[in-house]
Formats: sequence, C-alpha cells, structure tokens
Amino acid sequence: MGVIAIISLLVLLVIGLNNRANKVTAVNRAQSDIATIGMANELFKSDFGYYPTSSLVRIDQWYGWDQTNSSLLYNQIVATGRNYFRPPKHLIGKSSTGAATFFVDPFSKAYNYYSTMPVIENITWTGSGGPMQNYAWSGGQVNRATFDLFSYGFDGRTYPGPAPADAAWNNPATAVDDITNWTR
Repeated sequence: MGVIAIISLLVLLVIGLNNRANKVTAVNRAQSDIATIGMANELFKSDFGYYPTSSLVRIDQWYGWDQTNSSLLYNQIVATGRNYFRPPKHLIGKSSTGAATFFVDPFSKAYNYYSTMPVIENITWTGSGGPMQNYAWSGGQVNRATFDLFSYGFDGRTYPGPAPADAAWNNPATAVDDITNWTR
C-alpha cells in the first residue's frame, strides 16, 4: 500500500512539473510573438510614418473587438502584400465564419492590439450601467508612444479598469497573468 502511495505522489509531482513547464513555454512563446509582431509594426511605421491602427475599442472579451483589432493588425502588416513578416501557422487564427484572419496567442485567444492616431488617453462611456470610466473599453492606450499588444494569458481574462463595483468581471487579479508589450 505504501509503494502505491509513493508512486501516486511521484506521478502527481511529474504532472505538476509538466503543467508548470507548459505554462512557462506558453508565456515565452507569447513574449516572442509580441516582440516579432512589434518588429513588423516598426517596419510598417518606417513605410507609413505611423503604426497600424485599430478600432477605438481597446478591450472587449465578449463582443469580439479583440479579434477585430487583431484582424485589423493582421490585414495591415501581413495581408497588404508588403509582408512585413510571415507569421508561422501557430500564430494565425480564423473567425468562426472564416471571414477574418487574426493573430492568436498560445492560449487560443486573439492577441489584442490597440493603437489610435492620435492616441486616445481616456474616454467616458455611458451605457446601460451608467457612466463608466472607459480606460479599457474605448481608450486608455498604455504605450502612448507606440501601441498596445497583449495576450490575456492563461485565464483568458483581463482587468478592464474602473467599472461598476458590482461587475463580476471587475477584478484586478485577472490581469496578473496578462503578457504585454509594456512594463507594469
């Protein structure tokens, strides 16, 4: 009985170490992807004088704006015929209809991209929940000199910023695993 317990413990240990290694690999790949896409953005800027632009909606995990912004970026740096880089297959995702191509992170979510010209620092949005400081929904570019490019990380969620206190998704802890092109 003791031998079975020891073997079970060792199996659990190996599984735990494997999961940790997979997470580290995914984070490293996301950081590499973000750096590569960032270099393509710099090449785009050298040709046009500005970074590829996104929609005005920075983060929206429910209505598809993250896929929209990623698709807009893909179209500007890959599909224009200029080919600032050739993304590997693991980096390409398709919308459910197949109509849009976008960059996908190691966690099977669209990389979110945000860059407006001129930079929108903050907008207040009034929706059904009343006024909301709109740091994340429309505006609030973090990298004001360049662009925001990020992955939601393992949990697939991020902290959108100030919102109604009763919003279930309004939890700063969800941004801890985000992988970004800016320093926090």
